[in-house]
Amino acid sequence: MTAVTVLRRACLLVAAVLVLAGCKVDAQIHITLVEDGTGTVTTTVTLDADAVRRVEANGRTLDAAFPLADLGAAGWEITPWVRDPDGSASIELTHTFTGEEELALRLAELTGPTNLLGDVVVRQDRTFLRTHDEVSV
Repeated sequence: MTAVTVLRRACLLVAAVLVLAGCKVDAQIHITLVEDGTGTVTTTVTLDADAVRRVEANGRTLDAAFPLADLGAAGWEITPWVRDPDGSASIELTHTFTGEEELALRLAELTGPTNLLGDVVVRQDRTFLRTHDEVSV
C-alpha cells in the first residue's frame, strides 16, 4: 500500500469518527486458523440506523462514504452492504493468509497506520495428546 493510500484511509477514519460521534459502529474480526498455519480473517462492520442516516445525508451512499477499492485490489473479498429492517447496515471483508507475517499484513491493511491490531503472534502447539492453536494481537 502506498503512503497516499494509508493517509487517505487515516483521513477517512478520522472523518467517520467525527461524523458518527454518538452513533454505534461495531467492527468484529474473526480469525480462523488451520493446522498448517493458513487461515482466513473476516471482518464485519455494522453501522446502527443513526450512523447510516448520518452517512447518507445529502444523498451520499455507503459505498461512496467508505471507498474500499484499495482493499479489493489487495485481494479482499468484499460483500455489498446489507441493510436490516431496523435501518442498520453491515458489510463483510474476507481475506486468506499464510502464517503469522501475512496475518499481520492483513490486519494492518484493515487498520492502517493505527497499529490497532499489531504485534500478531500465532502459536501452534502439537503433542501426541493435545493440539492447541492460538492467535494473539
